[in-house]
Amino acid sequence: MCNLSYADSSFDLVLSSDTLEHVPDYTEALSEVRRILRPGGRMILTVPVDGKLARTKSRARVDSDGSILHLDEPVYHGRGRGLLRLVPVGEDMLTFTDFGVDVSTVLTQVGFRVETFQDGDDPTGASWVFCGLIPSETDA
Repeated sequence: MCNLSYADSSFDLVLSSDTLEHVPDYTEALSEVRRILRPGGRMILTVPVDGKLARTKSRARVDSDGSILHLDEPVYHGRGRGLLRLVPVGEDMLTFTDFGVDVSTVLTQVGFRVETFQDGDDPTGASWVFCGLIPSETDA
């Protein structure tokens, strides 16, 4: 996701559903998505949001030699709960990023115009959906 092979302005829509937290450099990944979206395009994004965390923080990063440097106790996602735990997904995936309530700011800093859809009764962030819009020429 940090080095997409698509040409600039190739897509009208990109969907990322609960995966960005597993990407080593979320800012670079978002910049790549922004690059491949056409003017007027959208990224629909869901990530686990920690409603108690004011700012997004890195839990781990890839070091210059390619090794993983843990900045916090490792956390893994992937298996799911209930019947989803039976779906064969291979290994659970390392979480590189804990997203805080500043996700809109994170998206804005990369150049998206942001819309947020959330259930006001859900403080966990589990039902929050973010839409990053690429301004079209008529929006300028």
